[in-house]
Amino acid sequence: SAILKAPLFFAAQTLYPERFEAITEDEMGKAMVQILRPGLFSSFLSLVYAHRRFNKIVPHQEWESLSKEFVLHMELGFRLGQRCPSIGEAVGTLSCGIRMAALATFLKQDPRAYTGYRNLQKTFSIPFEHERWGCDHAQIASLMLKSFGFPMDFQQIAPAFRISEEPVLGEDLKPFRAAIVVLQSILNETPFSEIDLKQIQIPLSQQDYEAASNSTKDLLDRGSSFRWMFKTSEVEEREE
Repeated sequence: SAILKAPLFFAAQTLYPERFEAITEDEMGKAMVQILRPGLFSSFLSLVYAHRRFNKIVPHQEWESLSKEFVLHMELGFRLGQRCPSIGEAVGTLSCGIRMAALATFLKQDPRAYTGYRNLQKTFSIPFEHERWGCDHAQIASLMLKSFGFPMDFQQIAPAFRISEEPVLGEDLKPFRAAIVVLQSILNETPFSEIDLKQIQIPLSQQDYEAASNSTKDLLDRGSSFRWMFKTSEVEEREE
């Protein structure tokens, strides 16, 4: 729809200006796939949809902070994937963004409990989530990915998203796992020498890790540049 295409148009224009200028496809949807490539297009489309959906159903005051965190983590994952080819932009974006989308479900269900949880924990606590909501963010993320049509082993998705576990994963889910573990290591300022590479499950060089770490720190200092996530279409503007 036009509502979802608008931010993708600006994403393509902003992130890949040379590809954008060279495109000859007239139909916008096909053009966006060519510029962003199928994997990243699917990741962006799914997360744009989720972000737009929660923007409508979550109380504005509570959503404002998580909305920014959602978009920031999308870009953190994107930058991580750029610096770590074994993860890639599409997987980095989707895996880091979908965790924030899962948190939005908790926020909608119980804003007060969610706010207390995030203020106290500063990170993810599987035991607390089960105690409070009867499920965890990894399970919600897996349901979202399944509903978006991503062809993954549904039973393995949730374990892949839980940093505290050491699951046996198929090859398609190892990069998702790696993106989450590596990003958390960067946010914790963990030196490469102290990382448990068995947790990551895919090859990762010190050079790639440090490049991703430097890019992430810069992003955390100045905030997300993914302002296109908030772009609206003419259809949305008329509805408002």
